[in-house]
Amino acid sequence: MDKVRQEEKKAPQRIGIITCSNITQDLGCAVTRCLKALCTKDGKFARYGDNVELVGIINCAGCPGIFGADKLTNRIRAIAELDVDAIHFSSCLIDFCPFKEKYREMMNEKYPGIDVVFGTHDIAEGIPPEMHIQAVKDIMCQRKTSMVDLIKPFI
Repeated sequence: MDKVRQEEKKAPQRIGIITCSNITQDLGCAVTRCLKALCTKDGKFARYGDNVELVGIINCAGCPGIFGADKLTNRIRAIAELDVDAIHFSSCLIDFCPFKEKYREMMNEKYPGIDVVFGTHDIAEGIPPEMHIQAVKDIMCQRKTSMVDLIKPFI
């Protein structure tokens, strides 16, 4: 009987999440929607049911130029070498990253045993994707006070 129970109880799927540095750092996203989707088994986390363990969350290395995949490899290593089964690219990374396909290729090459899942949570119900993207762009690109604003009157 105990042997049957042990066979029924499978080890949890170990996952990591990688987020967009611009969104998490520049906009102060606390990954709340990603974590809520994980806890409620919604969005891209529905595939796991109750059998999931979050190993870690990291952000990308920022918009990288030509060395992006190499920089990301070092970031992902922090999670990949902890025996994860999958790494989710956060929904913000999927929505806003022009390098996501390159990153997926790099992941598949360097870590072929780890599933790369595009997305974490769904966009809030009733908000069209275009509106969501425009709202984030508006926040990200609004003019901020800088040192130039402070010193220009004195030059």
